Amino acid sequence: VEMTAPSEPGTYYGDWKMYDDQGRPFGDLYWVRITVPQPSTEAPPTFSGGPGLRSDPFAGVQLQAAAPFFSQRDPRWEHDPLGSGTTLTIGRWGCMLTCKVMYAAYKGKTTTPREFNNTMRQRGIFFEGYFTPWNACSQMYPDIIYDGRYQSGPALMERIDNYLQRGIPVMVNVDITPQNAYNSDLDQHWVLIVSKHGDDYLINDPAAMASGVISLRDKYGYDGQPLWKAIQQGIFYR
Repeated sequence: VEMTAPSEPGTYYGDWKMYDDQGRPFGDLYWVRITVPQPSTEAPPTFSGGPGLRSDPFAGVQLQAAAPFFSQRDPRWEHDPLGSGTTLTIGRWGCMLTCKVMYAAYKGKTTTPREFNNTMRQRGIFFEGYFTPWNACSQMYPDIIYDGRYQSGPALMERIDNYLQRGIPVMVNVDITPQNAYNSDLDQHWVLIVSKHGDDYLINDPAAMASGVISLRDKYGYDGQPLWKAIQQGIFYR
């Protein structure tokens, strides 16, 4: 598909889904994000997207459980209230919800964080108004099976590896400020593991603004500590 960047500065979005002759969606969500700089800068427009358009240093890496990327900070829904709350927004607290959207898209569901959030609110799925339940994907889609939540430890890593080998991504809770002691009320952040890479994991991070898998160890690992210590808990679906 040939595309021409708009002339006006700004960030532009395009999302595509393939449909069969019966109108049923299938395959990955294909998308592009185009940033057109202000005229005062000489840098050319930058492109990022997926699948297949990933940022270095992992461009070309074969992912075990590739999932479409969504950002909780996408301006289309960043300021939407999370659940039935009035102060918490998707951009501020919607990391787990956005990970569940990425998992749903991996399973072939057509949705966005805004649509997922609105449907959960309409169905009364949120816990205490704005907490995303562990099994939210199963409540939204009966054909997605919730396989439980597991706490940090080497056994959790073995379970993650097993799911990745089966081509299934895994949601995990990390410390968004690893340079400080972990506080579950302030530092909890959820990312989606999509592949193992040596002794590291590659993740879709909903806090990022552009696609491209990143290193869990580099961004959220604790200096001098085993990688499993950086993962507080994991949620499993199939």
